[in-house]
Formats: sequence, structure tokens, C-alpha cells
Amino acid sequence: MRIGRRLLLSLVPAILGLFVATGLAYWTASGREAPPLMWLIVVAVVAALTSLGLTWRSTRSVVRRIQRLTRAGRAAVQAESRGSARVDAAERRASEYAALLASGITELQRQLDEVRLPLHILLDNRFGELNENQEEMLAAAGAAAEQADGRLRRLRTIVDLDRGAVPLRRDAVPAGDLVASLLPALNSDGEGAGVQVETDIAPALPRVVGDRARLQEACGLLLRDRIRSLPPGSHAVITAAQSGPGADGVQTVVGSKTNSTEAVRIEVTPGGTGSGGADDLLARRLIVANGGKVEDAGGHLIITLPTQRSVQK
Repeated sequence: MRIGRRLLLSLVPAILGLFVATGLAYWTASGREAPPLMWLIVVAVVAALTSLGLTWRSTRSVVRRIQRLTRAGRAAVQAESRGSARVDAAERRASEYAALLASGITELQRQLDEVRLPLHILLDNRFGELNENQEEMLAAAGAAAEQADGRLRRLRTIVDLDRGAVPLRRDAVPAGDLVASLLPALNSDGEGAGVQVETDIAPALPRVVGDRARLQEACGLLLRDRIRSLPPGSHAVITAAQSGPGADGVQTVVGSKTNSTEAVRIEVTPGGTGSGGADDLLARRLIVANGGKVEDAGGHLIITLPTQRSVQK
């Protein structure tokens, strides 16, 4: 039985006693002979005992529920405390790993520089005659060293982004110029991979907000990687257009309402699969850090960047 019903039942004897007292007063006031005293005592005792019993049961039930709730609350507090301690420990461990990884990358870059310098000297200043095989080997070693250095620098940037150690500018970047600056490299990659690249950039695109250099690097890494991943003979279309409120813009949550704000949408169709390596991860992190988002939907790669107007709202 619920607590509310028990409490109401505990009031029944008291109400009954009230009616008995009222009836007795009425009976006496009307000049009639009062009922025998023994009956009144019996009714009063029964009402009192019944009320006491019901009140005791209700009080005990309430106390037990309060104890259960208290134990549950203590368990919840202890679990939350343990969870918070685990989260803090995990964050400290992640921070330690990030610092260790950053230190290791710095040391690797230093050692790689020690390799690159002799290679440059040997390639630029000939100390004796080299045959074609030796020259090719040195050139390949130099190219591999340069590529490894680039990957290390990108990995270091990812670590620094996670550590909050990368300052990002808030430039107003013309979206059309951002995409147009990538076209020569994209066309070159397309020719090398046997992929026909077509572009469709909407006129008078608004400005997007973010670090110009970082956005250009991120978009270049993503788009070039996707073009190179397409099979030969493919036809890729790169579009850039504005998406406004009610369309596919960036969504922001204000209170209990979700609003769509203006954005610029860069899309590659088909989007390919990409390498999924450090370059892809760095590009995604940079775009998210600049307030945008990256998604793969139905074979399309979609990059969404907030506009200057949407940020000012």
C-alpha cells in the first residue's frame, strides 16, 4: 500500500472519534440521556489503538523508505565520486601520454634533421662522382626523410590540438578564395591518379571564420586525399555553396531550441574512402577546432564551415 493511503487511513480513527464527540455533545444538548460511559470508553480506546497502530506502521514504512533512499543516495555519491576520480585519473594519464608523445616527436624530429642535413649536402655538393643508382638512392632517402618529417609535424599538431597548445586565429576568409587556392593541387592530383576533377563554386560565397592557414591546410589534406583514393577513370565533382537556416547549416543549441545557422558547404562526389591516417585525422581535428564539421554521407565527403554572419549572431 502506498504511503499516502496509509497516512489517510491513520486519520480515520481520529475522524471517527471526532464524530463520536460531536454526537455526544448533540445528544447531551438536546436533553436526552447520554449513552452509557462504558461504550464511550470502549470506542475511544479502540479508536486510539487503531490510530496508534496505523500511525506506527505508516511511520515505520516511511522510515524504511527514507533509509533505503539514504543508502541509495550514499551509493550514488560514492559511485559518482569513484567515477569522478577515474575521470580525473584518465585525464591526467592522457595529459601525461600527450606530453610524452610530444617529447618523443621532438626528439625524432631532431634525429631526422641529423639525417636530412647530410643527404642535402651530398645531393647539393658532389664529393666525387656518383653513379645513377647512388643518386637515385640518395634522392629517395631525401624524399623519404622529407615525408617522414611532414608526418611527424602533423602528428605533433594533433597532439598539441588535444593539449590545447595550438593558438587559432579568427580570420574572415572568403570561402571562394579558400577553395580556389586548392584547385591547382587538386587538378594535379587528379591527373596523376587518372581522375577527372570538376569544380562548381557558387558565386559570391560569404566569408567563413577560422584560421586561414589551418583551414587551407585541413581542406587541402582532406580533398587531395579523397581525390587520390578514387580509382582511375573516376569523375569527381567538388562543389562549394552556401547553406542557410533550415537547410544543412551548422546547428547550434540555444536553451531548449536548436537553430540552423548559415554555413558554407564543400562537398566531394564521390568522396572516396580516404587513407584514414594521420593526415585525415589532423584535417578533421583542425576543422572541428575552427567551428566546422566533417562527415561522410552516402559516399560524399562534406565539409561544413560557419560563416562570419552566423558567428556574429
